[in-house]
Amino acid sequence: MPLLGAPGERIGYTVHKHPNGAPPLFLLHGFTASNASFLTNIPALRERFTVVTVDLLGHGESDAPTASDPYAPGPAVERIVDLMDELDYEQVLLCGHSLGGALALRVALDYPDRVAGLVVINSNSAAGTPQWREQSQANLTNMAARLRAEGTSFLRDSRLYPARSQRLPVPAREALTRDFDRLTAEGVAGTAESLVVAVNAYERLGDLAVPTLVVVGDRDPDFVHNAPGLVARIRKADVEVVTLENAGHAANLEQPAAFHAALFAFAERTGYLKPAAAPGRSKLKTYAIVGGAMVAGWAALVVVGLRVLGADDGQTQSSIPRTPVSNVAGTQATPTSTRANSPTAAAPTLVVAPQTPPPPSPTVTPAPASTVAPTATPLAATPTPQTNQPTPTRPPATPTPEDTPTPAPTPTEAPATPTPPPAVSISGPQSANTGQPVRFTAGFGTAAPTFTYEWTSSGSGGTKRGIPTYDTAWSTPGCQAVSLTVFFADGSIKTASTRIAVGGATCS
Repeated sequence: MPLLGAPGERIGYTVHKHPNGAPPLFLLHGFTASNASFLTNIPALRERFTVVTVDLLGHGESDAPTASDPYAPGPAVERIVDLMDELDYEQVLLCGHSLGGALALRVALDYPDRVAGLVVINSNSAAGTPQWREQSQANLTNMAARLRAEGTSFLRDSRLYPARSQRLPVPAREALTRDFDRLTAEGVAGTAESLVVAVNAYERLGDLAVPTLVVVGDRDPDFVHNAPGLVARIRKADVEVVTLENAGHAANLEQPAAFHAALFAFAERTGYLKPAAAPGRSKLKTYAIVGGAMVAGWAALVVVGLRVLGADDGQTQSSIPRTPVSNVAGTQATPTSTRANSPTAAAPTLVVAPQTPPPPSPTVTPAPASTVAPTATPLAATPTPQTNQPTPTRPPATPTPEDTPTPAPTPTEAPATPTPPPAVSISGPQSANTGQPVRFTAGFGTAAPTFTYEWTSSGSGGTKRGIPTYDTAWSTPGCQAVSLTVFFADGSIKTASTRIAVGGATCS
């Protein structure tokens, strides 16, 4: 496997060549994994892509420096872009699983001109909130300290250990276990301390301007819960969400045919691949989301996973100038224009392409025609022919087949600026005995459909998700707090809290 970078900080990669030089697809794996995360996907993917698999620093064949700084998001992003330069790729389709998905998203934020499309698979690192960062970083810091003191053996008792998985295909499980067993304490600790949480770009999601596919497997409950918040904050880019049924965290390995179909359809829709005659997409439940506007309820959302391995190699040298939007990990993006006059600068503006018949027909077309078009200004002209084809007369007069001119502004105005969701409230008792079951209920009148609910409480109440009511009890007296976060379909996030006096306690 060839290596790229300065000695001690090199990353391994493999180029799976396409006989006709098809466009490149970069695959980035997750925490404690390797390029074997995509082992069983590569034969199908290389039929239409030149596939490049990468081992992140500290993983697989890559170096594992002792210091933590090289693992940070800034250097990690630069290594991926350096690899594009090394292989002479002006743009790539960038796909990442879990931690790799968060890193791919950061590359798309910092170098949008180099990313033709972004695919994020089951990435809680990408979807995490500031609260998630705070909680997770403490756990990862403790893990890093233990790794440096004890080595990696204790990780074999955790769910990170691939040999424990019953869902992975045998070849991938064996390859991932082999690569896991040769991880170093320094590599895992450095990644845990400096990348897993730090790569999160929650505050910058609204700046993402690259066409994006979010793959969700229905057996990954964490990402099923977190994905709606991730998608809701992406307001500039066209976002497509694909549900893979009966797929867990490694959904690309667990449901490879559905994953491949979703990836090919996305690449065709954005113009990265030429359309192919590919029937049989009926199992995919695809929802197009344009400019961050949600097209329908989120109940069908589910998850996907990933893993990788390499074969052929090949490299050429190139020096492509690049200007990052942000070189500093965790900083706010600056509105720097990147390669504005380059012929490739138009790639980030690729939008949902309703004019491309094959991919949208079975899945995406109904959504843009009836729901997305009225709310998405950039695509307002596209759905019009679809809905008005039977009445070619007076096409400029009104976007609907009605005779009166007045309805024309109504379908565009109302969905475009919906009434903001009202403040969320919590109703429930103000006092209770210890051990007494109590129920709290979310209240927000006739608000827009919500993505999900998240309830948390102090004491022994715990956290519950996805339901508008919260049943709990406390075993110890005290003034206990109950909080509710509601994710609305328009991207708004509302919170509320209340207190309850338990066991004779008082709440000031």
